[in-house]
Amino acid sequence: MVSHFSASRRLSPALAPLFAVLVGVVALGAAYGSEYLGGLHPCQMCYWQRIPYAVVILLGILAFFLRGKRGGAYPLLLWLCWLTILVGMGLGAFHAGVEYGWWEGPTACSGGIDTNLSIEELRAKIMGAPTVSCKDAAIRVFTLSMAGWNAIYALCSAIILLILIRKTGRR
Repeated sequence: MVSHFSASRRLSPALAPLFAVLVGVVALGAAYGSEYLGGLHPCQMCYWQRIPYAVVILLGILAFFLRGKRGGAYPLLLWLCWLTILVGMGLGAFHAGVEYGWWEGPTACSGGIDTNLSIEELRAKIMGAPTVSCKDAAIRVFTLSMAGWNAIYALCSAIILLILIRKTGRR
């Protein structure tokens, strides 16, 4: 009876990679939705924060299809998903710190124009998308910017994924 109880606590190997994919899809959906539907213009660091979620989607899909194969690829891919989400959390937390003025952001986030550009490059930059500084939060909800909410979302997602990875176990 006890062995049946402990075995029933294991989750399907498909659950963790599907959750990782869902984490990425929801984050990218929120980012693109706020940009294209909400009219919020992203800065350079906002674009950087999207990269880990795209990687998590790809790794999660790959893990899903490799879950029944022999070898260590499946758990390795899940741990890579977890680490990638933590990278996304770090990017969000760093960006939030830049927005709150706790530290300086990269020079790519100044919102200014590079003075080493040719006239044609300068004209293309001016006529292109609006230049947004990483220091300016596009929106704040309950005093947190989207970068701050991204850090919290990624932290919660990483905790849940860690629990799923541990509960999945080896079959």
